[in-house]
Amino acid sequence: MQDKSQAEDPSSPGWETDDDSSTTAESESPPRIWKRLWLRLELDLETVKMMAKGALPPAIAAAMNQSDSVAHIYTTLAYLVSIMAFFSFATQPRARFVQTMTLNIIGVCIAAAVMLLSIYCAVKSREHSGSGAQQNSSNTNVNVSYSASASAIIGVWLCVSIYLINVGRALRPQYSVTGTILSFFVIVASVNATRISQMSQGEMLIKHLIGAFLMGFAIAVGVSFFIFPRSHRKLCFKLTDDFVGKLKESLKAQGAYMRRMRRKNLVFTCVQETNVSTARMTPEEIRTTNSPEAQRLKLSTASLSATFGRMHTELHYAKSEFAVGHLDVYDLKKIRELLQSILLPMNGMSTLVDILKEVAIRAVGAEDDDGDPDGLAFDDLQAERIAWAEVMDSLVSSFESLAETLEIALDHVYIQLRFGRRRKRAEDAEKGRSRPDDADLAALLSRKLKEFDSARADTLRGWSQAANVDLPVAFMTDPARDPQPTLTGHFAGLRHHRKNQQRMYLVLYIEFLTWSTAKGVLDLVVFADTKSQEATKRGSRLILPGKRRMKKWIRNMWISEDSIADPTITGREGTRTIVHLGEAYRKRKDPEHLPAASYLEVIGDHIRSTSHFFASEESAFGFRAVCAVMTVAIIAFLRDTQTWFLQQRGLWALILVAISLAPTTGASVIGFLGRVVGTIAACCTSITLWYIADGKAGGVIPVLFIVEFLGFYTIFKYPQFSVGAILFNVTNLLIVGYELEVTKLGKETVASNGQPYYPIYLLAPYRLATVLTGTFVAFIWSYFPFPVTTHGKLRRDLGAGLYLLATYYATVHSTVEMRLRDDVLDPRIKKSPAYRVEKARNKAFAKTGIQISKLQVLAREWEPTIGGRFPKETYHDIIASMQIIFNYITLISYSTRTFSPSSPLYSASALPSTDRLSPTLSNESQTLPGTEQPWIHNFRLFMRGLHITTYDITSVLSLLSASVTNAQPLPPLLRVPHPYTLGPDLHIIDPDVLRIEHVAEPCYAAFAVCQVASSLISEELERMIGLVKSLVGEVDFSFHIEQKPERVTTWRSRTNTFGTKNAKEDAREKKKKRHGVLGLHGKGKAE
Repeated sequence: MQDKSQAEDPSSPGWETDDDSSTTAESESPPRIWKRLWLRLELDLETVKMMAKGALPPAIAAAMNQSDSVAHIYTTLAYLVSIMAFFSFATQPRARFVQTMTLNIIGVCIAAAVMLLSIYCAVKSREHSGSGAQQNSSNTNVNVSYSASASAIIGVWLCVSIYLINVGRALRPQYSVTGTILSFFVIVASVNATRISQMSQGEMLIKHLIGAFLMGFAIAVGVSFFIFPRSHRKLCFKLTDDFVGKLKESLKAQGAYMRRMRRKNLVFTCVQETNVSTARMTPEEIRTTNSPEAQRLKLSTASLSATFGRMHTELHYAKSEFAVGHLDVYDLKKIRELLQSILLPMNGMSTLVDILKEVAIRAVGAEDDDGDPDGLAFDDLQAERIAWAEVMDSLVSSFESLAETLEIALDHVYIQLRFGRRRKRAEDAEKGRSRPDDADLAALLSRKLKEFDSARADTLRGWSQAANVDLPVAFMTDPARDPQPTLTGHFAGLRHHRKNQQRMYLVLYIEFLTWSTAKGVLDLVVFADTKSQEATKRGSRLILPGKRRMKKWIRNMWISEDSIADPTITGREGTRTIVHLGEAYRKRKDPEHLPAASYLEVIGDHIRSTSHFFASEESAFGFRAVCAVMTVAIIAFLRDTQTWFLQQRGLWALILVAISLAPTTGASVIGFLGRVVGTIAACCTSITLWYIADGKAGGVIPVLFIVEFLGFYTIFKYPQFSVGAILFNVTNLLIVGYELEVTKLGKETVASNGQPYYPIYLLAPYRLATVLTGTFVAFIWSYFPFPVTTHGKLRRDLGAGLYLLATYYATVHSTVEMRLRDDVLDPRIKKSPAYRVEKARNKAFAKTGIQISKLQVLAREWEPTIGGRFPKETYHDIIASMQIIFNYITLISYSTRTFSPSSPLYSASALPSTDRLSPTLSNESQTLPGTEQPWIHNFRLFMRGLHITTYDITSVLSLLSASVTNAQPLPPLLRVPHPYTLGPDLHIIDPDVLRIEHVAEPCYAAFAVCQVASSLISEELERMIGLVKSLVGEVDFSFHIEQKPERVTTWRSRTNTFGTKNAKEDAREKKKKRHGVLGLHGKGKAE
């Protein structure tokens, strides 16, 4: 089919003659196969480079060990050079690699000192107990007799070392690789120390160990710096490029979804017309079913957010890098801020899917809506569908007016920031469209944005005329001014008025977000043009991190900056302030102790912190690791089994126990299976590659490089299986490295350490047996004496996430109040109240977003359940609701920027659009001092009295957090605060405050955004309460008495009210008969 279609294509190379076509097809068939394989494996050039870079250090180390000078230095420990070269992970970007390598070197040096101390204690104990060394007749080997005291001392030091290492792994999960390296060092030194009788032997052992470890580190450093060098700055540039490309895809997906909703909206698709009546969908079916366009919009926006999150992480390390270029650290931070100003309205635009679903649910009567649970009649549904189609017409026309220009502007940004080469677009020039490299693109986009501003009032009027809705000044507060062309009665009139308000809010909602997206793209274009001009004039320059930044980088290596799992925002340090700040800004209180008032009490607090450390979860994990390690290590410290332990390679079972233990049982199960599969695969590949090269080092090492290269594919493409892939690579290095040592040093030298020689076909099964033993012991100790389940951790982290969400909403509430005040200082002034609020909000935003992402990853982990089934779907729904509420809160925070005079989005009419470009780059206000318009002043007074946000939502989220964290039932009748409504005070402040002539003002549309977002927060929070209630229950002691067969009476003890259920059901049945829907339960398909 492909060949036929290409033959019919006039642009095909084989269109001219059949002979050329056949020849071309034959010559091009192999590249097509490789291309399909390349695409199927999802490979790109950068990934292939990193795979080769990761496999190169162990291959170099294996080749170095074939040198006589190197082989005779490390002797039987030479395999550790390859393993340490692998565990250094030279594929890491430069700043992170340097930080990890610094910790590795310092950690190995400290571990060497501790092991020397333990060997010294063991040697002295052996001397005092009289267990010395006996030299054999050949004067080549020293037979050391068993010493119980020396073995006990080595065992104690091993326990202490393993405890501290695993506590560090639990406290700093990002340093788990360093913990693995230190576990290697400590275990190898401790097992060999049981046979040492003199300090000279111990010093030689530690010297060889340090040399092998540091040599592996050195090889990795050379490869990291000189082979395909990789920096966090380049990653930031690549992620920015990806963000721009995904933003274009999101804009296209948004346009496609809006066009589909114009043709066939949810109100139509949720109600199927039949010959008799209608069949309607349930709320869950409406919420969970998406059209291809809606799914594409959701996925593209989620991918956009994920890319920005990765960029935020990489920028943290890019600040401390040395580089040569034209963009410094402050430019990267500015790019991140500009991209965030685009991301937030794009996330808000993706909520159109959820908004229209709620509209459909109310329209078809899937949920109770003003006492009418059966929804509208079919004729009214048709009118509702037509009304929403007119709304979508208005939205599509306003959106498409900017979409094409925005795509061109994004290409322009890509070129100006020098992320790609300049591309000629002759076809665009012929058609008269602006090319991405046009110097006047910023002016073009500014002109388009100005036209969009002026057309917003016309768009709203066009919708009102099409929908036969009058928009007087009193439309917001006086239902009598809104005509009801099809519905009659007071109740129907109120509902019709409210629905028209909702439609107008949605028009303003999408227009504001479209305008905000275009404004963010315009700011990014201006920034890119400015930096391109500076780069042309000055060229590249040396970029060095400042002294303060380097100090912070070094401090962060040892001190955590606020754990994400800890639901605190400002830390535990007290602050001295001039103004009166809330409790959240001060030191977090201890309910069992008052603040220390004397030096003696301060000392007591430090003593209590020690007890808190030993009572922590991290300390418990360290103790569990000690018990697991000693389960196997005890064999190496007993008289009858010590020799057998060394001969049967028990050392590697011990190492696998130390590095396989996971904090949760879910990770243990997945890790156990991955290690088993990885080890079995490594046994097969090691034997295969050894015999492919006939055991010759010159052939084995290149094949080993290829095997390691393939192992890194799983690490990069399937990180959830990286545990098995890492053990696959390490097992290959162990087996092949040992056999290479035998060929280089000889069997007698290799067997001098007490381990007999085994050929590779026997050594591979021995490795498999030791790995299985070690992983099985670690697996058992993950469940014994009690399991720390992934499900339990998910519940606790979910409670912490809910509390963080409550804290974030509280900071947004304070931010909104601050922006509506007249006596608050500029947030750019440090130590001012506004600055503190902004800083707390930004910190809460980052921590809440990261916590929700962590919950999404944790909820996907599999874990065997003993007993009842785990309510996985409920947890997924709660996390999804948290994400939705988080997006709406962020939208309120973003849109209310227009209320603050210090914001660059304050007023659309204070200065022309073309004059607002440069102040935006410096975050300066667009409103000159003393030039605030009377309408804006009155609007801010009006918004101040509406109470857009409320602390009641913070209280509800805090209650949900406490219930989930402590597994306690919710209080009864937990009420969700309703969103604010417009009252009669509007006319007192300014009767023209919401006149349609002011629709071009950003704060006018932001009012609609706040209204829509507040309503959806309340609805989503009510749904979340129901989900949490299904998990933890409710403190409800009411009961129901059922009497059969006729009458069912409900008695609620707390209200002493009775009701006849049969009567209510009869009324509902009669109502259904009137609408003609009795007896039909069909289901439609939501789009």
